[in-house]
Amino acid sequence: MSRSRLRSSPDGPGSPLREEEDNLYLAVLRASEGKKDERDRVQKKTFTKWVNKHLIKAHRHVNDLYEDLRDGHNLISLLEVLSGDTLVCTPTRLSSTHLSSSVPAER
Repeated sequence: MSRSRLRSSPDGPGSPLREEEDNLYLAVLRASEGKKDERDRVQKKTFTKWVNKHLIKAHRHVNDLYEDLRDGHNLISLLEVLSGDTLVCTPTRLSSTHLSSSVPAER
C-alpha cells in the first residue's frame, strides 16, 4: 500500500495509518527508555565518583550510593567534609525494620 493511500484512509482504530503511528511511537518510546537507563547509570557513577573524591578526606569510601549512604554515617561524613564543621552525633540504635521502612527501595 502506498503512503498516499495510507494518508487518505480514515485515522480510526485499526486503520493502517494509525497502526503505523502506534508502531513508530512504541519504537521511539523503547529507544528513549534505553537512553534514560544509560543516563541514570552514568549519573549514578559520576555522583559516586564525586562523593568518593570528598569522602577520601574522611578516610571513607562508597561503592553503592543506595546502600552506603543508607545508614547516614557516610552522608554525615560527606556533610562534615563539605561544610568544614564537625556535626554532633547522638547515639541511636535503628533496627533494620526501621531502616527499610524509611528508605525507598532501589529502582
